[in-house]
Amino acid sequence: MSTAPVKNRPIYREYRNDLNKLTFNSKPIINDLSKKAEVNADDAESVLKAIEDHLRFTVPKYKLPAFYLLDSIAKNVGGMYVSLLHGRLDRIFVDMWRSVDDAVRAKMERTMGTWRNGFEGGTRHLFPEFVLRKIEEDIARLKARAKETAKMVPDATSDDLLDNLTGMQSYAKKRALEERQQSAQRAVVARADSYNGSGHHRHHDQRNGHHKRQRTPEKAKGVFNHELLQQINSMIMKKKVEMLRRPTDTHLFAVHDALKEYKAIVLEAELPPERVREIREQLAALDSIPG
Repeated sequence: MSTAPVKNRPIYREYRNDLNKLTFNSKPIINDLSKKAEVNADDAESVLKAIEDHLRFTVPKYKLPAFYLLDSIAKNVGGMYVSLLHGRLDRIFVDMWRSVDDAVRAKMERTMGTWRNGFEGGTRHLFPEFVLRKIEEDIARLKARAKETAKMVPDATSDDLLDNLTGMQSYAKKRALEERQQSAQRAVVARADSYNGSGHHRHHDQRNGHHKRQRTPEKAKGVFNHELLQQINSMIMKKKVEMLRRPTDTHLFAVHDALKEYKAIVLEAELPPERVREIREQLAALDSIPG
């Protein structure tokens, strides 16, 4: 997804909030949000960024309505929105395709079919041919990879299944221990930096009868990240076990990929409490999806 900074943050925030209403395929809501995108065409970059982030972070069952909104804006508003999508539509499409089930994927591919020869009596593409061909090639590779993975995963009735599960559990425990050790080391470094940076002032305060406790907000943030990372690792482990038992279930692989994306987000930087809360809600929704 695009990592460019938001140019008009108020528009971005307002549109992100509006997208939360799109929890089902509602034509009135999609039309209303399409008109709002047209009114804010001068801030098309911020509107598109809001839709991209919504598609990236919302739970899979809410992605298709937002995808239909993107389709509506491209077809009914066009202009700068279509131009901006040339360089990012492939990422949007492929990232979403990886995180949803086969039924949603089929609807996405049908929608993409309308982007080719879908205008002016079938004589014009909505997007250039090179954009559509890139999407088709990437999807074909993902499908081929899924078939190869299914062949490589041992049969659930194989005698080696228990060994595989035991090995995965040992590896998960080892990784969890390493992450705990790394977190503890970061906390020690943070305390040392805090001490070195404020030691002189603390000594001066103590000589004057003042005893001030140094705040370490970095440590509190680290705790949030560590706990969230443990939760995600646990869910990834659970999905891997289910994938071994049902190697042809592509939806399990999609959920597993989505969890890996959340793990990458958590490992990137310390997150504020409200962002941690949002991710926890999305993880709960992912965990509640029937396997």
